[in-house]
Amino acid sequence: MENMALLNIKRFALFFVFICCVACNIVTEEGVEIEIITPPANDCVQIKTGDWVSVLYNMTKSCGKTLESTYNIGSKNKTVPQEYYFGVDSRNGVVIGLAGACKGERRKLLIPSPLMSRDPETAGDTLIYDAIVADHVLAEDKHRLREFWSMDWNTDKYIDLEELDMALSREGFLENILQDNSGIENMSDMIIGVFDKDGDEALDRDEFFEMHRNINISKPEEEPPTTVEEPESKRRRRKRDEL
Repeated sequence: MENMALLNIKRFALFFVFICCVACNIVTEEGVEIEIITPPANDCVQIKTGDWVSVLYNMTKSCGKTLESTYNIGSKNKTVPQEYYFGVDSRNGVVIGLAGACKGERRKLLIPSPLMSRDPETAGDTLIYDAIVADHVLAEDKHRLREFWSMDWNTDKYIDLEELDMALSREGFLENILQDNSGIENMSDMIIGVFDKDGDEALDRDEFFEMHRNINISKPEEEPPTTVEEPESKRRRRKRDEL
């Protein structure tokens, strides 16, 4: 009886491993093979069309020759900046292979070369793209990320009081709108006090996004010039003169 129970447990374990392997290895209709090396958290936000992603990756040929990498800055191989964002709005092999991935997830992609490169050196080869999703920005937050970058003068990924002061001074309309709506003169201190959740006297990106969602900081659009329609009688007279 015990042997039968043990056999059933082993069968279940093998079946579970088989299901996991099937779930973690996918081949898309375009021919991209996806192996999920580090799965995402259960409550993660998946990458979708229109989003921005930043990845750390190695891309090699099937023979092992490195084509591109974010890990070898300064080497003779072709490199890209350590923090590089690209839009999920095309149909190349990387975008296809990262569809539905989440921040922190690691995937290994086997990509047919026509989906990645027209380089004769890679023609007919399969490119191996080992990537970790380092960051993920939703489509609706892309303009907020641009604003964050423009205000983060020292590029430390935080916006402190001095940087906030400079931004408000640079965008005078914003400071006036905020002061008119709140009646508070020192807007930088007020913003930090309300949206700095961890008490470090600066706004990280998530805190800045939250501030941006709660405060409309879009520059008001200029009204188009008013056009006056020419009277009908004048148009008829001008037409007779032209004839």
